[in-house]
Amino acid sequence: PLLAKLFEADPYLRQFESDLLLRWHKYTELCENIDKYERGLGRFGLGYQTYGLIQHENGDIEYLEWVPNGKCVSLAGEFNNWDPLKHVCKEQGYGKFYMKLPAVGGCPVIPHNSVVKVVIKTNDGQTLWRHSPWTKYSIQDASVSMEYQPIHWAPPVPYKWLNDRPS
Repeated sequence: PLLAKLFEADPYLRQFESDLLLRWHKYTELCENIDKYERGLGRFGLGYQTYGLIQHENGDIEYLEWVPNGKCVSLAGEFNNWDPLKHVCKEQGYGKFYMKLPAVGGCPVIPHNSVVKVVIKTNDGQTLWRHSPWTKYSIQDASVSMEYQPIHWAPPVPYKWLNDRPS
């Protein structure tokens, strides 16, 4: 990096040179990994199109999650009686876990408006029940719990906008 110009503009920062170099190294390493594993920052920015639960028109569901400290990742919810062993993802490298749930008789395995959680077995042996950061809809029923519940949102008839998007 062009630290000489930075130190010339602000000599006080020179005492943090080793920290700045470490941060620069971590930043460039992250950028290289995004280029290598996500095929560029532009595609990485469109992660919402590939990560989380993606339901296709034929009812098939694909699930992709990034869990860098994960040893095993699965889905559990109302659709499988909360059994984390029924729907286990395959590891794809770089902390990515994937599964495809083919539709049964044209119907998705995970019904619209049902609760789904991610179950993560970590490298240090913990089992964590979490919400996917890609959850499109969450609700809270305060009469039951203060916790929000992640909902699989894929209505059979998608919402049609009544008005054009403002310009």
